[in-house]
This record gives sequence, structure tokens and C-alpha cells, in this order.
Amino acid sequence: MPDNKRLLELALKGLETERSRIDEEINELTSLRLQEVGNERTPRKTRTVVAGGSVTGHALTGSKPK
Repeated sequence: MPDNKRLLELALKGLETERSRIDEEINELTSLRLQEVGNERTPRKTRTVVAGGSVTGHALTGSKPK
């Protein structure tokens, strides 16, 4: 039984460490996102969709339509 308790303690410690890493990564990504938003000088343009049009094509793939 003591072996099981020790295994549970080690597992919990590992989970806490992993959670700490995840929290740090979330904080870093949030910080980067806030910096990007702060660096935007103009508001984002909304895309106007023409009837029958699609979002595929050069906007997503980088290739220009022929």
C-alpha cells in the first residue's frame, strides 16, 4: 500500500509540473497576442463575400487565380 501512495504522489507532482508548464505557455501566448493587437495600426478589414464566391483560392493557398 505505501508503494501505491508514493506512486500517486509522484503522479500528482508530475501533473502539477505539467500544469505549470501549460500555464506558462498560455501566459506567453496571451502576452504575444496582446502585443500583436497593440501593434495593429489599422482596424482589420472585414471580408465581403460575393454571392457564389468562395474563400478558397489565393487568400488561403498563396496562389493567385488565373
